Amino acid sequence: MAFNTQQYLKNKAAQMNRSAEKGRTDWGVSDVESAFDKANLTAEQHYNQFGRKEGVTDTMPSTSPAAKSSGSNSNGFGFDTRTYLQNKRDQLNRSAKDGRTDWTTDDVRHAFDDANLTAQEHYQRYGVNEGVSPLDRNASTSSAQPTNTGFNDGIYIQRKVQQLNRTAEGGRTDWTVEDVERALADSNLTPQQHYQRYGVLEGISPSVTPENRVTHEQTSAGQLEDILKSDSALMKQARTQGEQRANSRGLLNSSLAGQASQAAMISAAAPFARQDAQTHFQNSQANADRQQQEFMSRLGYQQQRGLNDQQYQNQRGLNEQNFQQTLGRMREQFQFDSDLAQQEAESALRNLFATSTANAWGVFSNNATDLIGQASNAINQIQMNPDITAENKKEMIDQVLKMRDTDLAFQRSLYEQLGSYLQGTGVFPSIA
Repeated sequence: MAFNTQQYLKNKAAQMNRSAEKGRTDWGVSDVESAFDKANLTAEQHYNQFGRKEGVTDTMPSTSPAAKSSGSNSNGFGFDTRTYLQNKRDQLNRSAKDGRTDWTTDDVRHAFDDANLTAQEHYQRYGVNEGVSPLDRNASTSSAQPTNTGFNDGIYIQRKVQQLNRTAEGGRTDWTVEDVERALADSNLTPQQHYQRYGVLEGISPSVTPENRVTHEQTSAGQLEDILKSDSALMKQARTQGEQRANSRGLLNSSLAGQASQAAMISAAAPFARQDAQTHFQNSQANADRQQQEFMSRLGYQQQRGLNDQQYQNQRGLNEQNFQQTLGRMREQFQFDSDLAQQEAESALRNLFATSTANAWGVFSNNATDLIGQASNAINQIQMNPDITAENKKEMIDQVLKMRDTDLAFQRSLYEQLGSYLQGTGVFPSIA
């Protein structure tokens, strides 16, 4: 199957945004493509060198019911490689695979590499049938994090929609609020649980800054109105007392006297109203300051937690890359040393063949020279002996020559057999 370059670029952009690569959460396909160009890598080369180990594939994220029910929609609606490695490690230790109960995530990752599989490919081929999920089972329905009173579900979902469309998650740019709500329901997560597990790493804010509004009771007018309502017991008492005083003095317009008493009450009550209003305002301001401080502390905690996780992931990825690079150099050095040792062994063997051949040739030459010399010496002695008749001399010389030729034939046959043993060396001379 041909490598899907465009899909790999989209998936890589989504992965970089999830991990806030270089402090950014707005990576796009063009940004990733430009980064690959600077590294002088094609998308497929990057996948082979890095993407496979990072769990980034060139395929569309799975949307099948089986995949959804098993939790493959986990990391911002993608595959959570780290969680899957941990769950697979736990499953291997529970079943004492290969007699072991000390499996680590690095062991699992190396096993996947040896099988030429990514974590996601292993999950799709085996994990879904083994019941190994890429979801954290301990955080599926509840969270140990304190409740964030400044969390706004609606705002978080809207901002999640914007992030999904900005990164073209799943090859789409038409995500809606309903899509996100459905995906959260399929993952059995509330918006706040999703934020605490993924959103904080993706840089998606779930809150708005608390607003401080002036209420009715925080104003002098409001306090004065409450104190001096016309139907309040205080105002009724003031009016009655004013009218009674007017009647006792023989004043005709007792209603004017009552109004005057009420006016005097208003003047006297105004400072108290201002004082009460100030007290309410200060108390409200203190509450608002406290809420603001709690909100900022909580936000700072979430941001610091996200930063720590991001730094951990970055350092872990850097360590993994350094390990792979070191391992690659060690393999190259081992291959070089192995090739060099092989060449040296072959060279030493060729030298041994040449030495053996030269020695064999020298022995044959010496033997032939000795045989010929001995025969010549014997013939000379026969010819110089006056006691031997000419007829006997001829017979004896023929015997010496015959013995010489027999010995030379033996030496020749021995040399020819030696040549068959060393055939192919290219250095043994032929006497054929």
